Amino acid sequence: MEVEVSRLNGVEVVPSDGAIGVELYRVIRFRNYRLFPASGPVRADIADALKRSGLATTALDAGDTISAASAILHGELMLDADGRYVVGRLEIVGGATNELLRAIPLGRVVMEVVRETKPAVVRVTTTERTVTTTSDLTTDEQTLALFYIARAAGENTNTAVALELGISPAAAAQRVARLRKRGWLPPAAKQGARR
Repeated sequence: MEVEVSRLNGVEVVPSDGAIGVELYRVIRFRNYRLFPASGPVRADIADALKRSGLATTALDAGDTISAASAILHGELMLDADGRYVVGRLEIVGGATNELLRAIPLGRVVMEVVRETKPAVVRVTTTERTVTTTSDLTTDEQTLALFYIARAAGENTNTAVALELGISPAAAAQRVARLRKRGWLPPAAKQGARR
């Protein structure tokens, strides 16, 4: 997959005090995202989508091998006013029907495209400094950036921080809680509220 980003009209995602935040790319364009491999094992979410859509003519399970032409996506993600990426444009090239498109979990596409965007952050601003080079981030700044990237992609923030930093979910939750206590992150959402 190929990814291209645009900082035009960048949206800064910040807590209410306006002093701390992470600026994410306003637009992420992607090309050659494969819905399923040309041949090889099928991912579980794709197998489920094919089953639900009724397009799989035989029983299909995760890990089964297919040998059909891959459907490829080209598209554009846009950062909305809430600081979340939404699909702004989507094109299917070969091998996919409208039914398959409706069955594919687009949230998964968004998460994978955002993960492939390197670096995903334009700028990190804290009470202490502003950083534009992601390799220069402190541990807390990196946690702040990963939190907002995961939030923008629609992922569970603590889980994403844990995976990216190679730490346990409990350690990630502690880091996020520490940033909330410092005022670097907004208070935790109440149960049932949209994160």
